[in-house]
Amino acid sequence: MSQLNLYFDPSYESLTLNSLTIIRNNERIDKLGSARMTVIQGESELADRIYNGSLSLNIIIDDMRSGDILDYSYTVTGSNPIYANKFSTRRTLNWSVPVVQQNMRVLWGKQTPLHINTINGAADIQETLNKYGKDYSITLFEEPLLEQNSQTPTWYDPYTQVYFSEFDDWAQIVNWAYPLYQSAIETPSSILDIAEEIKAKHTKTSDKIAAALRFSQDEVRYLGLQMGTNSHQPTSASETLSLRYGDCKDKTVLLISLLKAMDIEALPALVDTEETKRLKELPPSASVFNHVIVTLKQNGERYWLDPTVSYQRGTLEYLEQPDYGYALIIDKGESALTSMAQKPVNTNVSVEDNFFIAEKVSEPSRFETQYTYAEFEAINRRSNIASSGLNSVAKSYFEYYQGFLTGLSVNEAMTISEQEQTGKLITKESYLISQFWEKTDEGYEASFYANEIQNSVYEPKQVNRTGPLYFDYPNIINTTIKLHFAEKGWGFDSDQEEIDNDYFNLKTTTEFNDNVLTLSYDYYAKQDHIKADQIDDYLAQRKKLISATHYSILKYAKASETTQTSADVLDSLGYSWLKYVLAGYILVLIFFFADWRLESAKKVKFEDSPFYAVSVSKFIIYSILSLGIFVNYWSYRNFKAIKERDNSSIMPIARGIFAFVWYCSGTVILATH
Repeated sequence: MSQLNLYFDPSYESLTLNSLTIIRNNERIDKLGSARMTVIQGESELADRIYNGSLSLNIIIDDMRSGDILDYSYTVTGSNPIYANKFSTRRTLNWSVPVVQQNMRVLWGKQTPLHINTINGAADIQETLNKYGKDYSITLFEEPLLEQNSQTPTWYDPYTQVYFSEFDDWAQIVNWAYPLYQSAIETPSSILDIAEEIKAKHTKTSDKIAAALRFSQDEVRYLGLQMGTNSHQPTSASETLSLRYGDCKDKTVLLISLLKAMDIEALPALVDTEETKRLKELPPSASVFNHVIVTLKQNGERYWLDPTVSYQRGTLEYLEQPDYGYALIIDKGESALTSMAQKPVNTNVSVEDNFFIAEKVSEPSRFETQYTYAEFEAINRRSNIASSGLNSVAKSYFEYYQGFLTGLSVNEAMTISEQEQTGKLITKESYLISQFWEKTDEGYEASFYANEIQNSVYEPKQVNRTGPLYFDYPNIINTTIKLHFAEKGWGFDSDQEEIDNDYFNLKTTTEFNDNVLTLSYDYYAKQDHIKADQIDDYLAQRKKLISATHYSILKYAKASETTQTSADVLDSLGYSWLKYVLAGYILVLIFFFADWRLESAKKVKFEDSPFYAVSVSKFIIYSILSLGIFVNYWSYRNFKAIKERDNSSIMPIARGIFAFVWYCSGTVILATH
């Protein structure tokens, strides 16, 4: 490592580089004076459209060689004044990479108590007294490596962490955050004008809430200027409205102000999008939150609204509410985290596949599919279409189906529609399948799958694991596959099946009415993770689900119904003609031998001519009709005559078999005679 980047916030922090040394062959070489140092703009969160104003001291060390050890130390002085001199920090104590030695020290000179907590294990924290107050120190040597499995839930963190916090409880966090938000919530004329426009279009309170949410989501783009105290201090509602941009806290304040202008009470709620439900295990601290949303009560029911979400549609009753595990509602009297858990009731994805199966195997079949997306699935699809374009999305769907439907072509272009009340997004596609059936030894087979369900119950990359496996929850999927047969005479038994376990529930139904086979699959997940010691059982249950969501039909087709490729046609024509050719050839061959024998019987023999003589024309015709066998026979007869005449030791049979070798010598003898 020959380059360092040390980050700090210049609005309230200063950075001092204390030492910079290369250790080479046990010799220390000071590089503090020769290293190239440049202060550059940091902006580590720029990809998330957040400008935090941080700077980075970029250090390029000269003469750094292979095997050298870089030893450096620096001091960052200052703390964000937004925390009102309240201290909190945390430190991870074990890692997935080797760390030889770790030291952590906290000097506590304040009279208020400092709360210390460890998560996922214990830490040997030494406490001593000195002239500054209490001295807390942690020293670790060569801690064992801790490797985390892949595909774990976001809230899963197996590493040991130590927390130092001056906050006694969650109520102190509420008291700290409450004035920050109240000072930014306002209802000036600009806010009132927007509120009046909403009230003019909507009479129901729930519709006003949904309209205000949509305004804050769609009319104010997400952009965070979080320099200094702006990291937690929201911008006033009127300024955010004027700028038409803001981060989560700015959009939250704007939405609360719009609702307040319509006499609807709403409150900010602090959450953590990564810790989620693990937040309840952590000690109270203002630094554990990374997001803020809006909460309110309507008709006795609590709602959670996120103004940073884009492409959300539907009335309040159908809005998908985020579940970040736990939230801290910022209101007077609040002193504990509130669970955001909700019982899933709405279907996320509904699939209806219709296969219109032609009467003949050789004819193309039509495939029509309709997807209905709801809640966050609908949001994701809208975002995908908006960013990629409908044509690109349609192409990706077509390529997906090509993976298991042979001879697929687009029949009608993809269309999309929306349900205004429910916020559902509907896509429709139509294809033609030229090779619907797959040829087998028994006939022709076609298979059907509930793909969305199968993809949800996935196989982990790591089966042998110590950490939990992420499982998509909440997740409710309905799939219906209908097979419309043009040909009469099909028959199927009705059937029902259910697979129920700790991880998911699946119900399947098979019905056959009016020459239409209907396969129904209803699936819902029960939890958001699979424990490490449940993986084997989960995989066994998954195997059952894969089998239950697959259905095959078999058609015993007639020859006239056979789906034929060009190669099949040629093969079939070849075999058909071959039969006729062979039959004709056999008849001609019988006639040939009969004629041959009759002619041989009538042939006049001369004593001075022992050879087997035929005319040239007959020699050629007999040779062709016998596929060359007559040449062998002719050679045999003539060499036999030569053997008898000359009393030689030649072998007529051998010379007849290998006539092509002895043909020339035989013709010479005949010519001489």
